[in-house]
Amino acid sequence: MAASQVLSPLDLPLHGLRLIEASAGTGKTYTIAMLYVRLVLGHDRTAPGLAGTSYLPPDILVLTFTEAAAGELRDRIRQRLCEAAGAFRLATGEGGADPQPAGDALLRALVADYPRERHEQCAFLLEQAAQWLDEAAIGTIHGWCLRVLQQHAFDSGSLFAQTLVQDLAPLREQAVRDVWRRWFYPLPVEQAGEIAELLKGPDQLAATLAPLLGADEAQLCHDGMLPPRPWCEAWRGLAQAMKRRDELRAALWAGWREAGSDVLALLRAAIAGKALKNNLYKPAWPDRLAADMAAWLDGGEAPARLDRCAPDSLRAAAAKGREADVPAHAWFDQVAAWCEAGER
Repeated sequence: MAASQVLSPLDLPLHGLRLIEASAGTGKTYTIAMLYVRLVLGHDRTAPGLAGTSYLPPDILVLTFTEAAAGELRDRIRQRLCEAAGAFRLATGEGGADPQPAGDALLRALVADYPRERHEQCAFLLEQAAQWLDEAAIGTIHGWCLRVLQQHAFDSGSLFAQTLVQDLAPLREQAVRDVWRRWFYPLPVEQAGEIAELLKGPDQLAATLAPLLGADEAQLCHDGMLPPRPWCEAWRGLAQAMKRRDELRAALWAGWREAGSDVLALLRAAIAGKALKNNLYKPAWPDRLAADMAAWLDGGEAPARLDRCAPDSLRAAAAKGREADVPAHAWFDQVAAWCEAGER
């Protein structure tokens, strides 16, 4: 790999592949405009007599990111072409003015590279390029891509009629809603409820993702590796909680399949024997619990007020003097663990 070099706008070779690295405020537009002037002149210090290949605006492609930046770049290049043409005119002594363009070392050096007899020709080339700049290929990356697709529709397999979408917000909104519909809607009720506590809907998901879309040096989240952002930490906690809830639900279902009939028998006996307060535990409630559990195991929702099977709820509903007769079972403990996990 070649070593990095400090950029000299007049010495940079204008052939092959060149990478220029520059941070904000270092004069990128100024440098591009000078390179454009050199391309028009065919200025090449490595060629005999500076006789490099000369290009006109339709032959030079200049791309940037936004329409505003492209417009500014076009204006600056036109201005630079005119300034350079004026510098060569002044160097010929036309108008009796100072032949040295004041205050611009690059233009002075550029003019000095050419013998006096070529100044008139250089000025003409630059003036012609400035007048022809409306035909120049100066624009945005996406605009140029659209142009290429339209000009080479057969080769690219695309439509002749292409529309350049300037506002991407509707497309992002559609993408977020598609993801929400495909990912959120099929979730079990419990998981959907957990997620709904963080994200109320696709609009909030879009708002949460918006800062990441325009973030500098954005980090990718993959395979459990998350950047230290508050919402990512919350998402990690949610994922862990959902995993725990899945484990508890699986244990609860297995316990019911194994001992559901025993649990129902204990509840029916406690209700019939008045060990539980009748205003809280009606005789028909065990049958409703059995039906709700069957529906839950079949993919439905968890039974309403399943917490009434938790040991604390049963003890709180004990009839006066009958605390010792409150039913107890390992499945009731599983219910308590499930309910507690749902409250976190």
